[in-house]
Amino acid sequence: MLISNRRGGKPRVLLADDHAHMLESASRLLSSDFHVVSAVSDGRQAVDAAQRLDPDVIVLDVAMPELDGFQTVHKLRTMGSHAPIVFLTMHRTDQYILAALRAGVRGYVLKTRMSSDLVAAVHHTLAGRLFVPSLTALATSTSGGGHAAHFHSDNRHSLEAVSCFVRASLQLGEPVVVVGTEATRLAIAHHVQSSGMDLRTMERRRQYVAFDAMQSLAGVMCGDRPDGDRLAETIDGLERSRLASANGPQSRLTVFGEMAVPLCRTGNVEAALEIEQIWNRLTARLPIYTVCSYPMASFQNDRTRAQLSSVCAEHHAISHTLNS
Repeated sequence: MLISNRRGGKPRVLLADDHAHMLESASRLLSSDFHVVSAVSDGRQAVDAAQRLDPDVIVLDVAMPELDGFQTVHKLRTMGSHAPIVFLTMHRTDQYILAALRAGVRGYVLKTRMSSDLVAAVHHTLAGRLFVPSLTALATSTSGGGHAAHFHSDNRHSLEAVSCFVRASLQLGEPVVVVGTEATRLAIAHHVQSSGMDLRTMERRRQYVAFDAMQSLAGVMCGDRPDGDRLAETIDGLERSRLASANGPQSRLTVFGEMAVPLCRTGNVEAALEIEQIWNRLTARLPIYTVCSYPMASFQNDRTRAQLSSVCAEHHAISHTLNS
């Protein structure tokens, strides 16, 4: 997924971190796909370099001398820089991630995952997408509709992340629909109930509804391809459910879906991509926030790795839950 800059050639990256070893490692990693125009050691130097060099993207540490990452973002925007910004940091809590997103940061990469995530994060931000390691922060940072992709390994970490995401959405008062595997539905139910929320009451009030992913998928497929009319009926049903919820027309509906999982496991990524494209077209003007979940094991060969970028292109944001 190579993107040229607006002047032609490799996109130009400005990098700032006060640790010399980290600066060197990040610069070496980025140089494969990008032109690192400057690597500086504090926020004030980053602001000065951005004024001189006009980079296409800026990668910042959060904890830096002179100006920290948040102060640097503010200075950059005040001086008129429109370059997307990626945070590269040790701070992994939702509080920091949420604050970064609200400050206008487009990518958030943990230093513990720099080697696997940084290059991808810069590519996603240059393509206009968000890249964050937290579903919960992603959902709570926005209002209205949206379409995000969640990539994960098949492990307890991803189930915990999804459960926290659903709980946070319910705590916001949003109706939630989960189209998931049995393992996912059970994990969410256990997590929500353990947090003290009355899931049974929410189910009776239709604030929380759960469907089986395989059965839901079968209902929108015609052979090995999705049927647009059946998907339209599904979305109409979701919209009626949203309007009938406690908050009525003012509410946002959150949907977490795993219909792509059985398709990807049988190698039919093309059908999953068609569903994403139809879903985008039909929900574009609706206050429905959708998170589509994909196991990374589905993208391990040359053909499916090429399809991964097409799947990403159908989403405004990318989140992941992988082994650290």
